[in-house]
Amino acid sequence: MKKLVICVIIILILVTSVASAGFFEFVTGNPVRDNADAEPSFFNKFSIRETLCGDGTCSLRERIFKICPEDCTWTQPNLCVTKQIIDSDAGDWGLNSNEDYLVWYSMLPDLMDYDIFLYEYDTETTKQITNDNNYYLEPKIYSNHIVWFKSNFNENDIYLYEISTGVTTQITNDGGYDKYPQIYGDYVGWEGRDGSLSEIFLYEISTGVTTQITDNVEEDEDLQIFGDYVVWEGSTGWDEIFLYEISTGDTTQITDNDYNDWDPQIYGDYVVWDGGPQAHEIFLYDISTGMTTQITNDDYIDGNQQIFGDYVVWLKDDDNHEIFLYEISTGLTTQITDNNYDDFDHSIGSKFVAWKGNNNVYSYELDTGVTRNINKNSLYTDIPTTIETYGDRVVWIASDNSGQYEIFSWTC
Repeated sequence: MKKLVICVIIILILVTSVASAGFFEFVTGNPVRDNADAEPSFFNKFSIRETLCGDGTCSLRERIFKICPEDCTWTQPNLCVTKQIIDSDAGDWGLNSNEDYLVWYSMLPDLMDYDIFLYEYDTETTKQITNDNNYYLEPKIYSNHIVWFKSNFNENDIYLYEISTGVTTQITNDGGYDKYPQIYGDYVGWEGRDGSLSEIFLYEISTGVTTQITDNVEEDEDLQIFGDYVVWEGSTGWDEIFLYEISTGDTTQITDNDYNDWDPQIYGDYVVWDGGPQAHEIFLYDISTGMTTQITNDDYIDGNQQIFGDYVVWLKDDDNHEIFLYEISTGLTTQITDNNYDDFDHSIGSKFVAWKGNNNVYSYELDTGVTRNINKNSLYTDIPTTIETYGDRVVWIASDNSGQYEIFSWTC
């Protein structure tokens, strides 16, 4: 009898050891054997699988434990997070962002001036770039550079800051009113006074050379830069849209109408603007073909257009302000919002459209069409004032519980 009991115990120990080794292999994917070419365990062979990650087969173990993405089509769920990234006693305004940095201007307590601040997303650190008794306004960022204009009420000048070196360069010093700089690649553009009228100027960062693009008896303003092109609004009796090719120095008048065309925006080979004899409509110009497409045609005011990638987004003023999206490649228009309150201050990036409405911030995912409330009014107490969208991040300015305007972010 004792011998039988001992035999049963030994058999149980062996079975348990084999099963345990197989279960370990099942959980971790690492075989419990010295020879990697040895046969899989009994447990894995019959209960789970016979191969490891990278074999092209999505096994039960891989599905249960969500491992081996090279074999399975599952993806990790998005973790969407809203947080306050700037909490200070200052008033923050004028956000502009790229993948790595956020820039804005802020009025510090007890000071009657505005200074430029820079926030790095990865390190969550903030740097004050300017610090004196002047107004530094409207910062824009591209890659390693930031531009802004300084106002001391007697004159405005344009400044350029290199993030990696911390070096600031004063681009203009002409005693005039230079303002609203834009930056893309190696170029900075701005509006400057040539006498009493506003003209468009372009500065090449690598050479330090400034070129006056326009020189006429009309106002030129609202410039944007993308790639090899500068676009702006100029007056010829009516406000018209103009395009300048940097590499050739050629200027093209895109519109020539008996009505005003306003607020040009550019991305890639496309320029978008609003205009019309009565209600404002949205128009799209293809630089490569010279063809213009009228996107909207209704009795409402369409405006505040933006363009990014394959999409144009704008605001339609029907009974409430609503957000619309146009896909350039297909010609399809989607109404993003349809509610009983105003939606406005929209922004578009590569992944999301974001806007404010009903004292909240919302995002619309371009790939899925999913709309999310990313800043519920139970968290913050005031309507956001600026929204900036870049990649998988949305940032905005809103009032915190103390009533001070601060900066918040949402990533997804």
